[in-house]
Amino acid sequence: IIAGSAVSGRIDTDATNFSDAYLFSWLNWFSIAIGFFTVSVCGYLAAIFIIGETNSEEDRIRFTRKIRHMNVAAVITGALVFIAAYFEGIPLFDWVFGSTTGKIAIIAALASLIIMWVLLLRGRKRILRLLAGFQVTMILLTVTVRHYPNIIVLKGDKYLSLLENAGNGQTIYWLGMALLTGSIFILPALYYLIYSFHKRTV
Repeated sequence: IIAGSAVSGRIDTDATNFSDAYLFSWLNWFSIAIGFFTVSVCGYLAAIFIIGETNSEEDRIRFTRKIRHMNVAAVITGALVFIAAYFEGIPLFDWVFGSTTGKIAIIAALASLIIMWVLLLRGRKRILRLLAGFQVTMILLTVTVRHYPNIIVLKGDKYLSLLENAGNGQTIYWLGMALLTGSIFILPALYYLIYSFHKRTV
């Protein structure tokens, strides 16, 4: 919902009361539709990731069914996003199909979806996660490339730009250093977590 609100053009920086500033600026049909779409995509990704850990044929069939259901849900909620955008005057169709990059990304996502289902029905599970991640990347690329670097679209033709509204150089530098330092602790722990999931018990 927050992601949908960030590009809806409804966030009113000049609001003078609580409801306009913190409720109606963020809660609209477009952002709600984005919320449902995100839930569907997350369910789809979860089923994709889980099926990679299944060993029995029964589990594979069950999670294949869940992938199908969440795939259908993502298509339906995706259509609702476009419908909500149309009625609220958000140029989503132009963002998605108004650039060559967007069109290529959509075609690539659809092609990878077809490939994924072919591999899934053949029982080849290893590459499914990469394909699912690729599809999500293409979706994000499609909806952001048209209005980049204006990543947050505000009411009244205002915006927040990743370039024009970037923070102080020293602040960005030390934030980057903090992330790199944190990764020294996080990445080994993540590796051990993945290792422990795949470790065979005797």
